[in-house]
Amino acid sequence: AALVAINEGGAVLGYSCVTQNSGGCQNQGFIWTPTVANGVSGTTVAMPMPPGFVSVTPTAINLTGSVVGSMAPSSGSAIPFLYAAGTYYDLTTISSVLVGANPVRINQAGQIPAQ
Repeated sequence: AALVAINEGGAVLGYSCVTQNSGGCQNQGFIWTPTVANGVSGTTVAMPMPPGFVSVTPTAINLTGSVVGSMAPSSGSAIPFLYAAGTYYDLTTISSVLVGANPVRINQAGQIPAQ
């Protein structure tokens, strides 16, 4: 597993490699949320795999729990996403400039820089 970010409330964002039948593995994101802000115990919840995609690699999380990262279809380029309240949003629908970009952060206002 790889831990990639922590927000101001102590929620930790990461991903782990899920072994595939064909060999190799694909990333799946998870969020560990402390029972109390910045606590030492909590629960881990896997981010569901969005329909039509085989891999999710999160990169950042804000205080409200919104997550950004990239998701990969079985073929083709990875797509930047926003995951908020249990729903994935394809960021390329906002602008085609974002095709192939990787979101690196998300602030409390929901602004997302990408590279």
